[in-house]
Amino acid sequence: MSCAYSDALLAKMFPDVNFFGVDRSSKTKELNERYFSADNISFYGMDICDFLESHGSELNNGLLVHQRVRAVLYPEKIRLLYRACYENNIGTILCLEPIGFSRTTNSFFKFSIEHNESVVFRAPLIMHNYPNLLLEAGYRCVDVEAMEYPHPHEDIRILKIVAVKDKLSENIDFN
Repeated sequence: MSCAYSDALLAKMFPDVNFFGVDRSSKTKELNERYFSADNISFYGMDICDFLESHGSELNNGLLVHQRVRAVLYPEKIRLLYRACYENNIGTILCLEPIGFSRTTNSFFKFSIEHNESVVFRAPLIMHNYPNLLLEAGYRCVDVEAMEYPHPHEDIRILKIVAVKDKLSENIDFN
């Protein structure tokens, strides 16, 4: 099926909150609409940055959740996403991404607010320095945790980061 299962559950638990499911694939949008419904959930088949730009006025200091998808994107796409979030009313970002021992560097990745290059840890998955990417876009990490995950490779974890729009960054010029 697809990733809208948890979104649909949350939409039913919180009927006064609007939920938007965005996936680049129109097929995923169609599957989500077929299997998951609630009055307060809408699905879109488009690029997330385009969605943010066209729906920013509806987001009202919203929450963006990304899970198990950024590990397949290049760092520049993540930078563009976080900037689009900052510029289009996203107040909080929840990141839930796989991390683990890098078979490329033979070490664990060091997450930091300082710049670290992204590394492949298990092809095609990439570990990005999310704290630094979020800081560059004007967000401050308020919770960072490597959570255990039932995976056949015991070194795999899910990195949980909660980041909020930093009021000190309100005058960021991304140009």
